[in-house]
Parts: sequence; structure tokens; C-alpha cells
Amino acid sequence: MSTEDRFKPGDLVFAKMKGFPHWPARIFKSRSGTRKRVLVYYFGTHQIVPPENVVPYVGNKQKYGSGVRLKGFAEGMWEIQNTPHQGRPRPPGHLTDRLQHPKPHRTDGL
Repeated sequence: MSTEDRFKPGDLVFAKMKGFPHWPARIFKSRSGTRKRVLVYYFGTHQIVPPENVVPYVGNKQKYGSGVRLKGFAEGMWEIQNTPHQGRPRPPGHLTDRLQHPKPHRTDGL
């Protein structure tokens, strides 16, 4: 079984990006048509990473889940442990963002 086939949407993982430690994340979906990238939801943001940079959360919490002092990491660990299914990544300005946060209408006639 290839690395990218090990994960399915919803799996909790640690994902690695160059220059950063393994970060708590959740598999969002695989990119159809490509086996070279995995879409993950980082608790705080989302990125596309190579599947070889993703390891299961279960069994790796001790190894990757402590000792990191970067801003946001402790919050990410709290979120993966307490609210692992919160948030769904979508592009900035997505229709649902505009519906939930519409721009205020001006009343000054300008």
C-alpha cells in the first residue's frame, strides 16, 4: 500500500512542511488525479503537502506532539484532541464566508 493510500478523509495525522515541525492536522481529501499531494487541515490553516510528510496521529503523539514552542502549536494540539472535526478548509472569500460575513451597506450615500 502506498503512503498516500494509507489515509482517508477525517484521519487525524501530523503533517510536515519544510521549515516547520510535524503539526497536528486532519486529512481533508485526496487530490483526484494526483498521488503526489494530500490536502490536510492544519488546526489553524490548511496546506497541500506530499504524502511522505504525513504520519498518523495515533501512535505518534508522544514523538511529534510535545516540545514544540512555535506560536499556535499548543493550540493546534488542544484542537486535535478536543475538537478534531472542527473547521472545513475552503479558499479565502468562499461563498459561505461572504454569506456568513456580508460586507456592511453604507448608509452615508457614498
